[in-house]
Amino acid sequence: MRYLILVFVTLFFLGCSGKIDAITPNEQNSSVAVSDSFEDEFESEFEEEKHEVSDPLVGYNRAMTAFNDRVYRYALNPAAKGYAFMVPQPARVGVSNFFSNLKFPIHFTNNLLQLKFDNSMHELARFMINSTVGVLGFIDVAEYAGIEPHEEDFGQTLGHYGVGSGFHLVLPFLGSSNLRDTIGLGVDMYASPVDYMHQ
Repeated sequence: MRYLILVFVTLFFLGCSGKIDAITPNEQNSSVAVSDSFEDEFESEFEEEKHEVSDPLVGYNRAMTAFNDRVYRYALNPAAKGYAFMVPQPARVGVSNFFSNLKFPIHFTNNLLQLKFDNSMHELARFMINSTVGVLGFIDVAEYAGIEPHEEDFGQTLGHYGVGSGFHLVLPFLGSSNLRDTIGLGVDMYASPVDYMHQ
């Protein structure tokens, strides 16, 4: 990223010098001419690209978005505030770490499916360290050791092999998604220990 910025700045100043040299001393408003030329030249680059999103279920998606908004506002948001008030932050972080650790099968399997073997070994190391030294995953010891997570899911695996995202889809409680990631979510549920805890 640093090199890209350096190249852009260099080209910018080279362009500036070329524009100024091309203007003769007899021309009036030379600074205005240089300024206008650059505005015209680079203006199109900063315009936001418009991407059309396929939404054949627009009626359903609008209704589900309105439903989710009400659930978030009147149920989940008050519950989250109550949870934050009642449970100290270290405990909340520990619970979050515990459930993240349980997602190991999903992350490990999908890294393997994408042939990211180094990342899958990192996930295996994280799980082994956090499940033992980290007290069943409540403490993310692996992060302190510099072993970063690689959280891949089956939707990303499908995308890795060229499967398109498909049409826009709003899921109950989960919010905005697409067809590919919804299918991926269904597959990941079978690999998640959380979904078998009630059995």
